[in-house]
Amino acid sequence: MARTSSTSAAVVAFHLRRWDHAVGRWLFSLGFLPDRDASTLGRIYAYYTFLLGAFWLLASWGGVLTLTLQASRSAPQLQAAMRTALPTLFGLSAMGLAVLALARSPITLSAEDASYLAPCPVPRRSLALVRFVPSWLGALGFIVPLAGVASVLASGTPAHYLAAMAASVPLALGAQAFAWAIGLRRMGFASRARRMALWAPPFLLLAAIAFRVPFALAPGRWLTAVAIGGRVATGGLLAFAAGGVALLIAFASSYDLTLVTDESLRRSFLRSIAAGRRYSPAGAAQQKKAAALSRRRARFRLPSSSGTALLLARAAIVRLRYPASLWGTLRTAVVLIGGLDLAVLPTRGNAWLAWVLIVMLFPPSALAEDYAADARPFLRQFLPMSALRLAAVDALLPAAIVAAAGLVELLFIPLPAAGVLPAFLLLMALIAVSTVSQALREAGPDVVASRLPAPDLLSAAVGYGLFIWLGVAEHAVMAAAVVLLIAAAAMTSLLRPD
Repeated sequence: MARTSSTSAAVVAFHLRRWDHAVGRWLFSLGFLPDRDASTLGRIYAYYTFLLGAFWLLASWGGVLTLTLQASRSAPQLQAAMRTALPTLFGLSAMGLAVLALARSPITLSAEDASYLAPCPVPRRSLALVRFVPSWLGALGFIVPLAGVASVLASGTPAHYLAAMAASVPLALGAQAFAWAIGLRRMGFASRARRMALWAPPFLLLAAIAFRVPFALAPGRWLTAVAIGGRVATGGLLAFAAGGVALLIAFASSYDLTLVTDESLRRSFLRSIAAGRRYSPAGAAQQKKAAALSRRRARFRLPSSSGTALLLARAAIVRLRYPASLWGTLRTAVVLIGGLDLAVLPTRGNAWLAWVLIVMLFPPSALAEDYAADARPFLRQFLPMSALRLAAVDALLPAAIVAAAGLVELLFIPLPAAGVLPAFLLLMALIAVSTVSQALREAGPDVVASRLPAPDLLSAAVGYGLFIWLGVAEHAVMAAAVVLLIAAAAMTSLLRPD
């Protein structure tokens, strides 16, 4: 008995330390470091922060009550509607708590908690009750203010909202305890059929609420009576809370800690994936693509080729397997062909400004997408060719797609036959400039031969500037094509030859 008591005390101390660290993180977000600011001035700042937060909460609460009172008095039908709906709303809230407790384990352990508590002979009842307290307090943070607002709406006066908030405390305790009891009982069953049987009570409660059974609506009616200044059923409120706590204590040791640990670790893994989606969308998207590809059947065979043919085959397979990559190539084609139209067709005003904005928002990165993958250190060691040649080979397929789309477009626009070849050469020159600038962006510092800051941006500015000047402004299509090809050839010197 003494050993059990000491272990329970250790569990309580363990969680108190965790809550202390949580409070420390909140204080740190407010600029207070408990270890550093333990001086008198630091404590004064902590008290000041606390008082400022309390004043903000009270002011916000006063504003909510004022708005609620104005709404209740301006629309008296809200009072009758709230008095009728409040018992049903409380019953549905209790059912929702039970469903949440059945859908996932009420007790959740972090990876650190699982590694510490799972191997230890921890009293399960102590662990459950210690974890229940913060869960109930968190529920109170929502239920108590809502009870106050409901009281003002139902009565049209702020005279009874404190009593309603006080009455919601034992009701929240009972409802949360009932939900935790059936949730913990579920975690004691390894059989799926027995787990599914515990879903019956919430749905029976839902049916009882739908048919207006008195016992299902009784707790909500007690709260409604308090909210409008009626007779307070103190005995019923206390009995409801005591019944829930008694059932929780009875089932607090019926769960399997191994099942709780397994479910908690799975949830922790899912939370890490969700955090990855939030903080690293590109990595999460790559994992999603890999998972989707792993479920697809293999079709055809990989080509038996080597050298340049192997890289071209890989580029084709990537665009067949990843539709998003093909869409990126088509988007690049639309952007570059749009710039070509500005040069070969009569335009008015400063339409080139819109094209420059589109290039900034949607750069032609598809031309160097394969090179970005090949330039990674691990893969680069297996490709014994210069950076310039590798960038050119990797850009062959997307450049061919862009050139083919541009040629098709040139055949359908009102352009003289003699102007098709210069326009096509200008498109190829524009592709060359875009490829070099994008390759400079993807190349590492050991590949770029120049010490100029942002050589990719400088090369893009020079290339697109010449295109806008000669091609768009002067409509000198052939001259623009020749100058851009010379500029692209000069830009290649920024990449190391070996």
